[in-house]
Amino acid sequence: MADNELVASFGPEHDLAAFAQSEAGAYPINCVHYDPDRGYAEVTDGRILMRVPVPRFDADAYPPLIGPPPSPVEDPVLIPADALSRIVMAAANAPVLSPYPYAGRVRFGIGPRRENGQHLAFHSSDRDVETTAVMLAGTGKFPSADEVIPTGDPAVSVRLSPLLLRRLAEYVEKHGANGSATPIRFQFFTDHKGRFDSRPVRFSFRGNPDSSQDRETEGLMMPIHEK
Repeated sequence: MADNELVASFGPEHDLAAFAQSEAGAYPINCVHYDPDRGYAEVTDGRILMRVPVPRFDADAYPPLIGPPPSPVEDPVLIPADALSRIVMAAANAPVLSPYPYAGRVRFGIGPRRENGQHLAFHSSDRDVETTAVMLAGTGKFPSADEVIPTGDPAVSVRLSPLLLRRLAEYVEKHGANGSATPIRFQFFTDHKGRFDSRPVRFSFRGNPDSSQDRETEGLMMPIHEK
């Protein structure tokens, strides 16, 4: 690998299996789609889409590899989501015997092409122990998220706390009419200046019919003020 070449680096933020389908259907949405030109990994199960940046670091910042380095990733590739999650979390949770700047992260590149297809290579190291994982790349055409992601100015832009959202979701899973399948309705209101982030967000959901007497549970959540 050439000096000062940048290599893709995956970490625990790329534990994305929860957002992928367990099996491929018409599209390979059991995979994470990595686009090196745009610098992100994306995954979807058809209901939720995640795009996560993939940083690239100087290859010289990693400990030298014992074996030959993988080829740089030049074209979009499909990485099986479940396998990627296992690899990045194993590296993140491994004891670090000799720390270096990117310890706990995985260096990614293109591995060998074999009879059964293109392989992908992942390397992690703590200077003393090098771990290499090679997997078969996914195949097929990943759906174009650009065709469905809204563009232009949003009608509403509100930031909500993940801690509050998690508490609400856990409550609805326990006490909603259909457990984790219970939908939550969010309603947004403006103040006298037309701002959404200064007014509480109203939410409601259908509770357990045995205790709610067919009435909705409702409440408010304060947004995080845009600065």
